[in-house]
Amino acid sequence: KRFMYEPSLRIPLLVRYPTAPGRYPVVFFEHGGGLRPDGHTDSVAWGRVITSHGYVVVHVGHVETGGRPEAQALCALGGVTDAECLADPAIIHTVARPVDLLAAFEDLPAIAAAVAAANPGTEAGTDRVGLVGWSGGTHGTITVFGASRQLSPTTTFTRAGDRPLVAVLLSPAGSGFHHFFRDAGGHSWEGLRGPTLMVTGINDVKPEEPLLTGPVRREPFDLAPADGTHRLLYSHLPVGVGAHG
Repeated sequence: KRFMYEPSLRIPLLVRYPTAPGRYPVVFFEHGGGLRPDGHTDSVAWGRVITSHGYVVVHVGHVETGGRPEAQALCALGGVTDAECLADPAIIHTVARPVDLLAAFEDLPAIAAAVAAANPGTEAGTDRVGLVGWSGGTHGTITVFGASRQLSPTTTFTRAGDRPLVAVLLSPAGSGFHHFFRDAGGHSWEGLRGPTLMVTGINDVKPEEPLLTGPVRREPFDLAPADGTHRLLYSHLPVGVGAHG
């Protein structure tokens, strides 16, 4: 079953939960694409499948970039000037996703209470939290898990959180895209913690970003710390079966 939940900050959420009594881990699911206030209604199939395996799933939506009165504050939080922010509106997207996620984590006790009220006997285990993101939804997820982003030539941004215990990244981005970087001085994934599962493939390509290929998308795995906590599922399925969507 599911219900809508309005947290204290303007982050719309949709919560799916198993109906059988029990205590279930919580998975926050980040939708693909850009910031959308209805994004929490996406990824229905993913939400149903994950819930069916014994998880409470919290789908996260995001207030649109143009509708955020705190846009300048987000730029300042990222350490970039107003001029840099105006020159690159995508900075808001980069900063907003992890900031929204961290704010949603703070509402976990209230979310758990809402689940218990909706279905007595079902308990959301707020001490067992995971993250799943698809495509654009991996950007905030991997940032919360310790990846850094280069917002300007002189500004690197991260917003790591310690509440989630595990992350699944479906079609993550590689260097040169969405402020992820790799240069002589380092790269975005030096501080990435685990455990993580990264999922992409040779035909994980979309028309609007033809250079963001499977080999580029697997960079977070290839460059992550070699500490044994990262896994890769890499598909060789043909176009039409194994493409980005």
